[in-house]
Amino acid sequence: MASKATAQPLSLKIASGAFLAFWCVLAAFPIAWIAVMSVKSPRDAFAASAWDVITGPVTRDSGNGLSFIDIALGLTFLFFAVRWAFTRLPRMVEQFSPPVSLCLDGLSDRLCTVFCSF
Repeated sequence: MASKATAQPLSLKIASGAFLAFWCVLAAFPIAWIAVMSVKSPRDAFAASAWDVITGPVTRDSGNGLSFIDIALGLTFLFFAVRWAFTRLPRMVEQFSPPVSLCLDGLSDRLCTVFCSF
């Protein structure tokens, strides 16, 4: 439990959270931009108008862009992949990893051999 002297005031908590959220959006923007631009035609990606770059009319007209169904399926897959990574994957790592004592016993023997040979 934090003491009264080390507790942050509410305004500092809000400011810290807002800055962290802003920084996460700023850091994720280049990756999101690359992902969006990778499905656009070169004519849309290098258009003179910023609106044409964002909406991609040439890509949509040629039928090569992502549809709403593609985006919904991708987000659904991403949701279940993240859910699996946080629920099932840790149990699998625990199940298939060797016991800690087995790893450390072999490590001490190898370190002794390496350092004693000098």
